[in-house]
Amino acid sequence: MKDIKGLIINHLDFIPVKLGDFLYYEGPLLSHFIDKNNPSDNYFYRWVDCDDNAHRWLIFKANETDIRNFFAGIITLWQMITKSSTVILMDLDDNLAKKQILVTTISELPTNYLPAEKSYFKEENYQPYATELKNQLNKKIEDQNLLVELVRKVDMFEEQQQKTFKLLTDVFFSLKKSVS
Repeated sequence: MKDIKGLIINHLDFIPVKLGDFLYYEGPLLSHFIDKNNPSDNYFYRWVDCDDNAHRWLIFKANETDIRNFFAGIITLWQMITKSSTVILMDLDDNLAKKQILVTTISELPTNYLPAEKSYFKEENYQPYATELKNQLNKKIEDQNLLVELVRKVDMFEEQQQKTFKLLTDVFFSLKKSVS
């Protein structure tokens, strides 16, 4: 494996929980994780290198908006990775024991550690988990949009109710004056 300049660290600053694989060929190539303590923090492990002793994974963080934009074809995998100036490289042996964890900059990475710049999401190339996540995120947005629409309608109803009450009050006082 290539020597990469960076800062060796003892452990990750999150507890990874694997949710599924995006890409798989004779083993995972791109996997989705969340932080056990902060489930809204999304991490991806991208297999980038190996030798007789270890497999190297490039780890990067992505927010939910970037993941949705990736699925929508707005951004590429390359853009998700290079959005941050730093990434983590983790070397794992065949038993998944950590051999080394390195924080490095994007500029220190060999070009073959990064996907092509035009690495857009194409559903047919990805595992079913990716499609499931895409559908979940789309449903979440639809649900949020429905909630916003419902709140808007409630606000309109309350506004209409206030106008009706004012109108009835005006009519009532008008009638009361005419009777007096």
